[in-house]
Amino acid sequence: MKEGCLYGEDQFARGGSELKKLSAIIRAISHPTRLRILGAIGMEEKVVTDILGEVGTTQSNVSQHVEVLRKAGILQSRRVHNSVYCSVVDSEIFGVISSVRECFCTNRPHEVSTLRLVA
Repeated sequence: MKEGCLYGEDQFARGGSELKKLSAIIRAISHPTRLRILGAIGMEEKVVTDILGEVGTTQSNVSQHVEVLRKAGILQSRRVHNSVYCSVVDSEIFGVISSVRECFCTNRPHEVSTLRLVA
């Protein structure tokens, strides 16, 4: 992780444009279809029609989600004739996704026992 990437309470309190950008990025990757699109693209450049087969939804739906990711600065796209090619702007987004998954989506023994106590 780059130095200065972690936020302290004072950085959240200040807000500003950086915090708005962070919020937009988190919001953009918070949809399952957008996560599948990022997984399908990986570190390659792919044509939207190739992404369709891997994601399993309509072209209209993929195009809408690609646009959300593009506006958040996560994807870049280019048009060649009738084809739209997409690629990830910065591969560090995969580290962010992996970190969130590791922190919140893996079962840890202490979490499971806590859940049993609550239930």
